[in-house]
Amino acid sequence: FSPRVMPELWTADLFAQYFKLLRDNGRMITYSSAYAARGALKECGFEVRKSGPLGAKSGGTIAFKKGQTEIADDQNIFYLSDEEAQRLNTRSGIPYRDENFCANQEQILNRRTAEQKMVN
Repeated sequence: FSPRVMPELWTADLFAQYFKLLRDNGRMITYSSAYAARGALKECGFEVRKSGPLGAKSGGTIAFKKGQTEIADDQNIFYLSDEEAQRLNTRSGIPYRDENFCANQEQILNRRTAEQKMVN
């Protein structure tokens, strides 16, 4: 499910747990190119790249721990464009949050909306 439909699975808090569990040479791969998801991954310390198109207009997202040159140099993995990278630092890149892993969909969405309103 997409981040907007099921934000419980796309929170920065959950991604932080994945980061802890991921081996140094591991990677996360998803079809999603949502800025909220990419922003969450970046916030958690992941390097964020994109894949080629996966049956859609844009590619998915590949996240990995810093220092993986074999991933960063792979010809099927691309750096985010300047525009995409800049959008991660805007309201669009604000992640979903659920620090106690008990909020429902509406609470998570409302929390993100409130956080977005605080950004100019």
